Amino acid sequence: MKKILALLFILCIAQILYANEMYRVNTERLNVRESPSASGLTIGYLDVNTLVEALDTTNSSWYKIKVNNGIGYVSSHYLVKKATIEPTSELTNYDLKVIGIGGFSIILIVFLYYLFQNKTRKYALTLLLTTSVGVGIFYSYKALIMKPSISGIYVNTKGGIYRSFDFKGGSTVLVKDGIIGLDFAVGYIVDGNIIRITSNTGDLLLNIKDENTLIGEGFSTGIYKKEN
Repeated sequence: MKKILALLFILCIAQILYANEMYRVNTERLNVRESPSASGLTIGYLDVNTLVEALDTTNSSWYKIKVNNGIGYVSSHYLVKKATIEPTSELTNYDLKVIGIGGFSIILIVFLYYLFQNKTRKYALTLLLTTSVGVGIFYSYKALIMKPSISGIYVNTKGGIYRSFDFKGGSTVLVKDGIIGLDFAVGYIVDGNIIRITSNTGDLLLNIKDENTLIGEGFSTGIYKKEN
């Protein structure tokens, strides 16, 4: 039993250690391209200090990267490994992911240990049932009661690819493109405090800070304020 637990612990640690490398953008505006070439179609851009996940670094000049809402290629000359950057006080999505995996791994190992002990088996099962009920209640509350309602026009106050999002109600949003000046209507869903908008370049993600402010990251970077 101890060998099994040790193996599980090693596998969990390996999952964390061998995650894709994280890089930070070190230029004011980094173009994201559809293919690994300077002539590739520009599908977005990243602001300075944006954190990205490197999916493929075999091409020393162009890295395949992933941000919250898309995948593309960027010049490796404008990326710096996260480990070489001074730490900030804010936790990134990657940091939260690592913390979540680590915490879940510890809980799983402790649970399995006590589950296979005759004297504590019933307590482990009680803990599992209680945790399951608690998680179910939390997500039900979050989905049914805490679900925010978004409507109206939100304008980008920082400047970026997208000038504004006009939420028409239901599941339709009118997106104003700041590069080619086109407006197009697409669908969206609200998942907790995240708005997921479907576009031809991939999903656009907006974080709901409050009813008047949306925070965009990656290709939809910006601070969007609701018009009165």
